[in-house]
Amino acid sequence: MLILSPAKINLYLSVGPKRKDGFHEIRTLMARLALADELRIETLPGRARPMGFQEGSLELVLRFDRRYPQPCRQALSENPEDNLALRAYRLLSGRFPKMASRRARLTLVKRVPSGAGLGGGSSNAAAALIGLAKFFALDIGRDELMRLAASLGSDVSFFIASSPEFSPRPGSLWWASGRGERLRAVPGRGVWPVLVIYPGFAMATAQAYQALDEAGHHATLTKSGILPRLLRQLNETWPFDAPETDAASGRGSNQIGFNSFEQVVAPEDSLLNKLKKDLMNFGARAAALSGSGSCLWALGVSSADTRRLARAVQEKYAGINLAYYLSVIC
Repeated sequence: MLILSPAKINLYLSVGPKRKDGFHEIRTLMARLALADELRIETLPGRARPMGFQEGSLELVLRFDRRYPQPCRQALSENPEDNLALRAYRLLSGRFPKMASRRARLTLVKRVPSGAGLGGGSSNAAAALIGLAKFFALDIGRDELMRLAASLGSDVSFFIASSPEFSPRPGSLWWASGRGERLRAVPGRGVWPVLVIYPGFAMATAQAYQALDEAGHHATLTKSGILPRLLRQLNETWPFDAPETDAASGRGSNQIGFNSFEQVVAPEDSLLNKLKKDLMNFGARAAALSGSGSCLWALGVSSADTRRLARAVQEKYAGINLAYYLSVIC
């Protein structure tokens, strides 16, 4: 069985203060990308030679695309027991002990950078939950899979909900609120070309939230009508109209490209801030950090325009080890 495990970007991400349950209230417009990992699930004969990390009756094998960033390879290879696809298996096998009687191999081909705000690990977990449930013919429905997904991470629920397995026409854009578990598909104009830039380093989500709390740079999540405005910007207004400004951050807080985390992980003199400014100066219609970082995304008006953005950045930052991904929101 072969399952695609797509990346996502946050076209808008507003983070409020920490709630009593320890989570943060968020508002985010997420988009699925064509950029994707692959997860293969297969049965192993009893005497099959191990090729990867083994845990009980399961084997996890990691494979990397030839352009996959070295820091990401190292991080994933050093701690295979923490892989979210493996954690998804543990959850399901705890619920369905019969899974232990059948040897299986998960082969994960990585293309989506890890620790990059693209949801790669969460997407792998969702793909594993969906794929293993089908592979082992488990009596489990979408609602229970969503509950398991929420225990693995907030973004996992998004990848379950947006999967073609449960949404025959899932669409590319999804609005999430709460801790990220309240989801609904929203209309979009179709396909947008997008450039994703990996800056050569990862960003820890927990540390980014901690920095946001310590700085007190939380957004006020009481504005009404934000989603219709964002969709109008995507569908009708090129370039985007003048943004409303958040008094605390001095940045547009009611527009495509706003991300609360930029205030703490992309300060004025940082590489990420300079890259974003250059992307806009080079003609991107919008650019921002995805999730808590470290990747930046930029929208172009066409595939050719997006390739032009990539060439302009490559030329200016030729001495820096950046990775570029030309993809589409679809």
